[in-house]
Amino acid sequence: MRRYFAEKSGQIQLVVFREKTNGKTKKEPPPVLEKAERRAAGMKSLKVELNFGNSRSLTNFLEAIEEMREKQDAYNQLLSSVDTAYVEMLEFEKALADLTDHMLLDIASRFGRNSSEYEAAGGVRKSEQIRRRSRGKRNNRETEVQD
Repeated sequence: MRRYFAEKSGQIQLVVFREKTNGKTKKEPPPVLEKAERRAAGMKSLKVELNFGNSRSLTNFLEAIEEMREKQDAYNQLLSSVDTAYVEMLEFEKALADLTDHMLLDIASRFGRNSSEYEAAGGVRKSEQIRRRSRGKRNNRETEVQD
């Protein structure tokens, strides 16, 4: 995730961009969780009861790791829900774009492409469109004339 602070209406807000891979949000465990799991595995192999006081014991450490896994799972479930909503929104966006095009075509078929109604609906009047010639065709005509 990329994070930066942005000022909006005199307030500073944290803006977060999710990194995506193939349209899906990354759901990887944070590096600190992987590091803690490696260290816990090493501490278990010591076969000594580790209790350093101030709630720093191997048991508490393992419980904290498990709690982090649960939070990561909950977070991943939320991301899946967001991904689903995002895909649904993109599909609806395509449908809306299609409907928008069809509405303009319906206006054109009823009132004509050179009408003020067509222009009011967001179309460009046929008489106001700039026609562009492709350079390839112009060059071919010039070479035919020169021969």
